[in-house]
Amino acid sequence: MKDSSRNDVVTWCNGFLTDYLAANSMVCVTKSPLTKTDMICCQHPSASVYKINTDAAMDVDRQGISVGVVIRDHQGFVMDSSSQWIEACYSPQVAEAVAILRGIDFAIDTNLVPTVVESNVLGVVNLVNSGTSTSTDVGLVVDDSFTRIHCRTIG
Repeated sequence: MKDSSRNDVVTWCNGFLTDYLAANSMVCVTKSPLTKTDMICCQHPSASVYKINTDAAMDVDRQGISVGVVIRDHQGFVMDSSSQWIEACYSPQVAEAVAILRGIDFAIDTNLVPTVVESNVLGVVNLVNSGTSTSTDVGLVVDDSFTRIHCRTIG
């Protein structure tokens, strides 16, 4: 193997490991049992902005993921929703990133923009918020999301 090929593999592995560790980091709650004041409540977006909530569920036996999208207005009313079955064997982080991508596509298709996106996977959220590009599987899906948003902004 050539040195440049080894460097490419090492670079990819480092990026994958960084994304993996970030996606699997957890926020710990020290109080038990949880009380209402311990819970993080969802924030409504400002008027004229929609909120996209996404989630993904994996079915290992059927070798696929289910993606759900709900778009709400600033008062919390559901404006539209969507679900989709995708036959693919993704990691949980990629599945959640795909859910966000589907949510963005759905908002654009239904003209429910501008939007904010909410997800429960800290690593994917941090990657989206960082605006940086990585060559990992999660990073490539997030890059696709940025492309969709950028094309919508320009076009």
